[in-house]
Amino acid sequence: MQALQWAISFPDSIEKSGIFAAASKSSTQNIAMNEVARESIRRDINFHDGDYLKHDVKPKSGLKTARMLGHITYLSEEHMNLKFGRKFQDITSRVDGDVDFEVENYLKYKGEKFSNSFDANSYILMTKAMDSYDAASAFSGDLEKALASIKARLLIIGFETDWLYPPKRGKEIQLAAMNVNIPCSYVTLDGEQGHDSFLFASARYENIIKTFIKS
Repeated sequence: MQALQWAISFPDSIEKSGIFAAASKSSTQNIAMNEVARESIRRDINFHDGDYLKHDVKPKSGLKTARMLGHITYLSEEHMNLKFGRKFQDITSRVDGDVDFEVENYLKYKGEKFSNSFDANSYILMTKAMDSYDAASAFSGDLEKALASIKARLLIIGFETDWLYPPKRGKEIQLAAMNVNIPCSYVTLDGEQGHDSFLFASARYENIIKTFIKS
């Protein structure tokens, strides 16, 4: 989203923009998921309407739950089945006594680790920023008009297993860009990790990026 907006806002400064696993605006489902995460933070007894630092506490429980939900949206069902299936967690490595399955243990571990290092208000503000972003908001919702000032070449990549920002959302950007004569390439890659696929290297992924940069 930032790469797309920079290309729109600074057309004379951006020569190439790579937009990976993204969209021109968040979907209703994206907003709904983020609101559940934010509500879990707000309902934490230690949140204190966002003034938790004044009380020398942190809403760890709410932030942990928010991150657990986030991880579910980042991964694909296929990847979760391959990685965890319905395997039971070894009793000697459980993060707590309520855990039965490996996937539960993984989510609780990730949530706990994140809640120790991240700020709850920052999480709320960042997800709100993502939810409210709409590349065409200043153009009466017309994405083609929003993109018309772009001078950069665009590379848009989507991943088949990404249900958070599925490939069709990137395709919307490509079609709008093509309609206003912006040089634009679109590629859909397989990926195995759902939305997180954009973080994992593969030979084809690397080659596409290298070719785009060098061209």
